[in-house]
Amino acid sequence: MDENKFPVAQVVKKAREDQGLSVRGFAKEFDQIIMAGQNKPYSSSAFSHWENGLDEPSTDWLLLVVTVYQYQGWKREFGINCLIAKSPEVFVRDERGKLKMLVN
Repeated sequence: MDENKFPVAQVVKKAREDQGLSVRGFAKEFDQIIMAGQNKPYSSSAFSHWENGLDEPSTDWLLLVVTVYQYQGWKREFGINCLIAKSPEVFVRDERGKLKMLVN
């Protein structure tokens, strides 16, 4: 995998490995957000595809991650880091490290 071509894949892999979780265990950590968002849960296959650069999580789902897990460190950071990796022209961190959306 070309790491520069798939920055979201790098974020997913690093977050999963930092938590010491299997792909299935990592996906399970986000079951709560799926129920809260009234959406169908992402399967562990989806997370595997993200990690291998075959697909990416939707921006809407990542924004939901950041919102739902606003007080749960690593999950919120995962969402923020994926948003920035996915759309650096739209999302950045401000001087305090908080997520900021760029507007023209």
